[in-house]
Amino acid sequence: MERYRYIIGVIILGLWMTGNITAQTNDIQSEYRIHPVFTNETPDIDGLADESFWQKVETISDFYLHDPVLRPHGSPKTEVKVAYNREGLILWARNYQKSAPIIQTLKRDKEYWGGDGFTLFLDPTNGRQYGFVFGVNPEGVEMEGIVSQNSRDPIDVNWDNKWYSAVHYTPEYWDVEMLIPFKTLRFNKGNKIWGINFIRSVMNKNEYHTYTPVPEQFWGIDFGYTAALEWDNPPTSSGRNIVVIPYASGGVEKDEDGEVKPTFQVGGDAKVAVTKALNLDLTINPDFSNIEVDELVTNISRFSIFLPEKRTFFLENSDLFSGFGIPPIRPFFSRKIGLNDDGEAVPVIYGARLSGNVIPSLRIGAMNVHTKVSSGQYQNYSALTFQQTIGKRSNIRGMFLNRQGFDDLKYNSTDYGRNAGLELAYKSDNGNLTIWGGGHKSFKPGITGKDWYTKTGVLYKSKHWNLLHSLSTVGENYYADMGFISRIENYDAERDTIIRQGFIQTFNFLQYKLYPSSGWVNRHEFEIQWRGNWNPERKFNESNLSLNYITMFNNRSSNEIIFRSQWVDLEFPFSFTGEEPLPRGVYAFNSFTDEFRTDPRKRLSLKGEVSAGQFYNGMKYSMVTKFNYRVQPWGNFGLQYEYHDLRFPAPYGKEKINALNTRIEIGFSKALLWTTLFQYVQQQEFMGINSRIQWRFAPMSDLYIVYIDRYFAPETSPYTVGSNEGRALVLKVNYWLSI
Repeated sequence: MERYRYIIGVIILGLWMTGNITAQTNDIQSEYRIHPVFTNETPDIDGLADESFWQKVETISDFYLHDPVLRPHGSPKTEVKVAYNREGLILWARNYQKSAPIIQTLKRDKEYWGGDGFTLFLDPTNGRQYGFVFGVNPEGVEMEGIVSQNSRDPIDVNWDNKWYSAVHYTPEYWDVEMLIPFKTLRFNKGNKIWGINFIRSVMNKNEYHTYTPVPEQFWGIDFGYTAALEWDNPPTSSGRNIVVIPYASGGVEKDEDGEVKPTFQVGGDAKVAVTKALNLDLTINPDFSNIEVDELVTNISRFSIFLPEKRTFFLENSDLFSGFGIPPIRPFFSRKIGLNDDGEAVPVIYGARLSGNVIPSLRIGAMNVHTKVSSGQYQNYSALTFQQTIGKRSNIRGMFLNRQGFDDLKYNSTDYGRNAGLELAYKSDNGNLTIWGGGHKSFKPGITGKDWYTKTGVLYKSKHWNLLHSLSTVGENYYADMGFISRIENYDAERDTIIRQGFIQTFNFLQYKLYPSSGWVNRHEFEIQWRGNWNPERKFNESNLSLNYITMFNNRSSNEIIFRSQWVDLEFPFSFTGEEPLPRGVYAFNSFTDEFRTDPRKRLSLKGEVSAGQFYNGMKYSMVTKFNYRVQPWGNFGLQYEYHDLRFPAPYGKEKINALNTRIEIGFSKALLWTTLFQYVQQQEFMGINSRIQWRFAPMSDLYIVYIDRYFAPETSPYTVGSNEGRALVLKVNYWLSI
């Protein structure tokens, strides 16, 4: 009952706070208003504002300098015009320049924010929860993504959709013209006010400019600081909005036994606009061979790690599903669907996702995916979520998840995992203060008690100060069959078994930023981080304290010095070397780390990390170096090497861990790209090559040629290669068809 009272108290407190701030207004939108001009013309999207209607459109200028510090009248000058027709929103911008722009790559989305560019940010519902970004660099390379207030990352550029742009370049300025079809966006019919902002990247000066004054502590796309895009006649449905994306793929595959066999697969995706703000995504027999391969990492900890989702089907409105919990504790994690624990695909028979706004203040999500695990064995994954906006930027959201096993077509009554949860987040209108709380319960056959997960937290952000406190409690019987929990499963090396143990975890963060008025330093950052863990009996179990000093230079280089002090009451013997496991007991150890980055705008750039210090009852020395050579704008050549030297006293062993990867990206044009990734990860006994040619022969329509080669690389014999574990050559074609 204590837990129930705790959760109810958090929710009541949050509702009371949100109720007391509902009357607050957003002064930014009252001061910054844009009135798009309607035209019956269909413009040529060529970068030239030479159509007659542009002469009637007001010019927007006088941008603010946002980063490194907020100041009015960002220079060089930026001018913007906004219009629309029945098809979509039309935008033209002139970006004046005093020196040649910096272009990181010709690859769509990749490293966009590290080069010059012009970006449009739209919040079509003006709900301050979910929006879209569309960006173009001076070479005409596009970037699009989705933005969520509840996401751990500000922008997810893995989202793709259909829109149009063109650039007209001169030495004095470059013009960009965009057409964003209304079919691409999600908005409520009749909504007269949209949120909008513009961001200009000027990398020669290491600056970002925004149309509205967004405080330095927030990204330029912060929902609380958008201008008002005010329609005389709000956009309405432009007729049927259905997109079908069929694909066909085929090739040859060689398995680890040396057997060569042909492969062929057909399937497709569809996007159906149920309303202008509610979208239905469908997939049948999907093939993810075109998705970029995961970059494997070395893991020197006792717990599993989190890898990001890249598959397009799971991305739109993804925060409705993945926004619950905190980064190390996620009740929903889409990589549990259609991928095994090794990140390898299992057959997805079909998938359906309904997501978006029912009314401006209410978003919903529903998903059902069916996968084949093995012959006669199937898994069905279902999810229902809602998110109700309260006041300007606060919300209450709930979810229900169900993983259900099937034997052929027969429902298996003993094979399921279910989760239900409710969360509330209060966010002040200016974005400085966020308070959250929530509770989740899991349901498994034959398991009762200790099956709750609760969370609370507070975050304060200002120009100089960032403060964060969070507290989470996870019961040992809280199962997340469709989620990710980093430390609930503990490996006991002495008994060679996994022990589930609940925990209480707190994370605390204090940061102070100092901005020098002149000189070659952009800012100084001083940080204190502390994470503490208790076991279910409230016995203190682990402490991780770090003191960080970061120097950010005006040329975009940086250096960070970190002192870490750790204290662990090791309850389960664990080996980092494969030798005798470390015994139970208390370990206290300290270390120093230096992380540095040279100017990424230069042709040759370097990121590195060196660390040394105690590690449990031994020592650990680590080095990570990453070189990148850029040939503007067509080539990027990257090399990363990682080395860890673990030294424990006898009989606990010694271990040297190596990892190497190289990434080569060559853009023959904006439409023809070749990317090759080579990886050698000794810890995972893996070596492989993934090479992909992508030709975008029509908008959102691609041809891929993918070569995959994987080898067994024995961990005990570095730099050696064992048997071939698989090889494949795949040709895939998909076509975006609007109906």
